[in-house]
Amino acid sequence: MALSGYRQHLWPMLGARIELILRGMSAQVNENQRGHPSPGKGAPGGPPRQHAERMHSNVLYWPRSGCIFRHHVLAERLSFRLSAGWPRRANLGSPSTRARGGDERLNSRFEGISRRAFVRNSASLLGGAYLCALHLAPAGHAERPPAAQAAAGAPDEVEQMIQYMGAQPVIRQQLRRNIFVLSGPGGNIGLLTGPDGSVVVDSGLEVAHERILAAVAGEGAGAPQLLINTHLHFDHTGGNLSFHAAGARILAQDNVRARLSMPYTMFLYQHTFPPLPPAALPTVTFASSTRIYANGEQLEIVGVPPAHTDGDAFVHFTDSDVIQTGDLLFNGFYPLVDMSAGGRMQGLIAAADKILEIAGPKTILIPGHGPVGATADLRAFRNMMATVTERLTKRIAAGDPNKAIVADRPTSDFDARWGGGFMKPDQFVTMACDVIRMNH
Repeated sequence: MALSGYRQHLWPMLGARIELILRGMSAQVNENQRGHPSPGKGAPGGPPRQHAERMHSNVLYWPRSGCIFRHHVLAERLSFRLSAGWPRRANLGSPSTRARGGDERLNSRFEGISRRAFVRNSASLLGGAYLCALHLAPAGHAERPPAAQAAAGAPDEVEQMIQYMGAQPVIRQQLRRNIFVLSGPGGNIGLLTGPDGSVVVDSGLEVAHERILAAVAGEGAGAPQLLINTHLHFDHTGGNLSFHAAGARILAQDNVRARLSMPYTMFLYQHTFPPLPPAALPTVTFASSTRIYANGEQLEIVGVPPAHTDGDAFVHFTDSDVIQTGDLLFNGFYPLVDMSAGGRMQGLIAAADKILEIAGPKTILIPGHGPVGATADLRAFRNMMATVTERLTKRIAAGDPNKAIVADRPTSDFDARWGGGFMKPDQFVTMACDVIRMNH
């Protein structure tokens, strides 16, 4: 008897059973990870609880190679394809194996298979999934991605970053007319002053909020009226509550408010952030872009597809030809790409391309981190990211594990210019490989 007569009932059951095995294994990974508590509180980036659960339930780490698989990718490694009976969940994405016509190809492939062969193969698949689960998650031990393993050994790395950055002085620099940049404690802060009240882009670290507010109000600038968050990370949103208390409305892309409303775990540092209090959340949000007029300036706030995170936006002060990039540009440093918050290597390259379409030879760029730059700095950053991503993607496609890739120093020709920040070359390569595998 052909498979088509009964696959409609048995195949979905098989799919559900295999998924239960994989999800059960993932739950065990979660349980084991709770035995390895994260140090301290607060570090840049990671998803809200909803996203963290999605990541832990749908992503597996292959211990001996550092490879990352979603359940549907692991299913392919076990050499099976599920038909329409596979539970359709939005958070599993839309892999190419589920392209239109997939069911028809599956039906034709299995025409003529007997019931006995189907049951025998089904048992093999279930057994394979179970053995794979045992291999991936041995009892009492949870494997972390290599970048997280390295960071986990450091004593409270996030708190060290906060203490170091928080101790830096606030330096106020005038760029053009009434546009300033405040650098020091946390990510760079943009400031537009004038009779309409100050417009501030990013709020820095919570531990430095008093000094940041004093610098914003300096030289008669007046109280802040609007705060724009370029993304969710703690070194750009830590002062939100203080700015709200000072009378500022808070504006951000939709995903920023959603993520800041929930607990958020950044896997790179194995660090969970609590949700921000309601008063610190953005009160005005946008999906793709919005426009503001204030203090004689037109501001274009432009969201981009997932890049550094999935809620990034840059701010273009059009009249003064100044662009604040947020963490879409780390000027002179290897960037963090936060896969916990939907970050993508290719997305960061695409975001740079989008800014480069606007930036001209005289444009001033306020990066998320690093010194104020020019269009040439962004172009160099973009080219470095594109080259590194291409190199790592080829190695990953060839089946090379992270350890071997890192050992070959694929960024050696870029390290002198970009490797002096908090993200060291080996850590950057490991993180980038994890991000590429996640989105492959």
